[in-house]
Amino acid sequence: MVVNGNTEIAGLGVFLPEQRVSSVSLMEEINAEKRFGIPHTWVDRKVGITERLMAVAGTLPSDLAYEASIIALERANLSPEHLDLIIYCGIEKDFIEPSTAHVIQKKLGASAVCMDVMNACQGMINGIVTADAMLAVGQAESVLVCSAALTSEVMRHFIH
Repeated sequence: MVVNGNTEIAGLGVFLPEQRVSSVSLMEEINAEKRFGIPHTWVDRKVGITERLMAVAGTLPSDLAYEASIIALERANLSPEHLDLIIYCGIEKDFIEPSTAHVIQKKLGASAVCMDVMNACQGMINGIVTADAMLAVGQAESVLVCSAALTSEVMRHFIH
């Protein structure tokens, strides 16, 4: 959204899965003591990470991004029909094609232009910069920039 010639973030949204998994249970599951000689409590003691939030198996990046987007749109007092552009910036995608932004567009019931902007850890910053540029040149009035990190699947693959 552009206000007095400046881009403004009108709403932020965060969605976190509810399932909690302890670091000790993950270390036990990979049998860290026997396989690597690392105590099961090592991550808790040395890194300070006692638990993580994990999405239910089968959750797609667009599922998480959609939930966060709904919250952001509500906080911005903006309906999906008023979006001109949706930019998805997560590392993980639902598919190679169509873009994950298109999947989110369909879930929202929007008719906005869609694109994925992916650049590992810099993806979200690149998405915000792209949104700012589109707003500045008048190509859009309302842009949704969203992302998701679905590391749960990486963890499941590593454990099993």
